[in-house]
Amino acid sequence: MDGIDSGRGIVLLGSTNRGDILDKALLRPGRFDRHIIIDLPTALERQEMFEIYLSKIKLDRHPQYYSKRLAQMTPRFSGADIANIVNEAAIRAASLKRKQVTVDDLDASLQRVLAGSEKRSRSMVDEEREIVSIIPRTSARLGFAQYSPRERKLLTKEEVTKSAYAQVQVFGMSDAVGLLSFPVIDDNKKNELEFYKKPFSMKLQQMIDRVASFFRAE
Repeated sequence: MDGIDSGRGIVLLGSTNRGDILDKALLRPGRFDRHIIIDLPTALERQEMFEIYLSKIKLDRHPQYYSKRLAQMTPRFSGADIANIVNEAAIRAASLKRKQVTVDDLDASLQRVLAGSEKRSRSMVDEEREIVSIIPRTSARLGFAQYSPRERKLLTKEEVTKSAYAQVQVFGMSDAVGLLSFPVIDDNKKNELEFYKKPFSMKLQQMIDRVASFFRAE
């Protein structure tokens, strides 16, 4: 990148999805004048991507029927990950000699991308099946929970207050209060109860309020 005459109007562009392993010499001042970071797609952008890729295969329903749900279940997925899910679903449908991709194929492909393929050689006895419903996976995961995080990162004052009280009153995360756990009852339920008495003293309540106020300020 040295020796280029700036008077010739040469513009050099470079891109990578692994900026963490780039040579530091490429990132020094005087190399690339402008660094542009393109974040992973949002839920709406993932939905549009799913509609594009799903339109290229034969579905039992229109792509819009699946795109929103799949977008909600794939947070932090890139365009390549989305294409991989759709391709895996098409491969599964073809292996089962079906002419159309169904919701079962999409669910199976999503689980395969998230957790690896099901390890059928690992048999489970009936007693184990009654206790747990974990399917062994080739990626060595015992199990995983899947939920959709919200795109909004800001919290209201009420949400921050509830979180602070939960840390102190429920999860025992305060050294001052100690390893105690008391249930949090909503104000609406308190009104429904004819008689409601807190399971701790007023002095402890005041300490919880002080610590929760400190947590909320943090």
